[in-house]
Amino acid sequence: MNKFIFRAAAAVASLLCLLLTSCNHRELCYDHEHWIDLQVAFDWSEEPAAAPATMVVWFFPADAETEGGPRSYEFGGNRGGTIRIPAGKYRAVCFNGGTETLLERGSAFDNLHLTTESQSLLEPMHRSLANAPRPEPGKDQDVKGSPETLWSSTLDVMEFFPAIAGQKVTFTPTQSTTSVHVVITGVENLTSDIALSAAITGVSESWLVSAQRGHGKDVTMPVAISATGDDTIEGEFNIFGHCHASELTHILTVYTSNKYYFNFDVTDVMHESPSSRSIEIRLHGLRLPHPDGTGMSPSITDWGDGERIDIDML
Repeated sequence: MNKFIFRAAAAVASLLCLLLTSCNHRELCYDHEHWIDLQVAFDWSEEPAAAPATMVVWFFPADAETEGGPRSYEFGGNRGGTIRIPAGKYRAVCFNGGTETLLERGSAFDNLHLTTESQSLLEPMHRSLANAPRPEPGKDQDVKGSPETLWSSTLDVMEFFPAIAGQKVTFTPTQSTTSVHVVITGVENLTSDIALSAAITGVSESWLVSAQRGHGKDVTMPVAISATGDDTIEGEFNIFGHCHASELTHILTVYTSNKYYFNFDVTDVMHESPSSRSIEIRLHGLRLPHPDGTGMSPSITDWGDGERIDIDML
């Protein structure tokens, strides 16, 4: 009996030794995965005033030898920091995070893009009527909200090596959205009794980070506008990138709460702006209907006749 117990104990001890040896071997294999410390930095020399809440970085393996899939990291503020990542070859993108309107879509280097939520056409006026008239060039376009300011950058194939200290990657983000400022002067019958909003047709629905350009379908974006003087209306919004080479027609439509609308062809203004960072649309002469006191109520079933206004730049 004692001999049997001794043999059983010896067998258990041998098994434990085997298990311990296996664990050590697995740990050694883990060490050979070649993870490294990589410093991520952002060079803001192109955008010295940028103050993002966070910065998001995506690393995408650029060959079959680089282990794992895409990896994302987020840094508070705009300074960057140190990450752990397997050595290998990567392509990478960065963009600002912590926003309310920007939505991240896609899971590969070539298709990761930023977009916005769908909106009702009269969202800035806090109305959601489905029958609001739309100009012919954009009558079937989806309606998407305007994005917050986006900064982004991309880096092509780079390689990080194991057992080398002090490796660093630096992104140089630039402004990816274009700010559009609308000013309409010489507005008649402008009173607080009439609520206003606008929309513009033919703008990109998203920003393709790796290609640094507008992406996806052409959409219509609602625009918040309001009175800034006795006869002046203004509004400001962002779009995804400039459209110098576009052949699309851009119509800016002004809507009123008593169901009148006015179409302005602003195609030349949009395409010929010398700046990719900002566009100013300055219009003059708009006669609003006299307020009737009812607003956009159920008793008003039809929209008034629209007016196509061709204007000269001020």
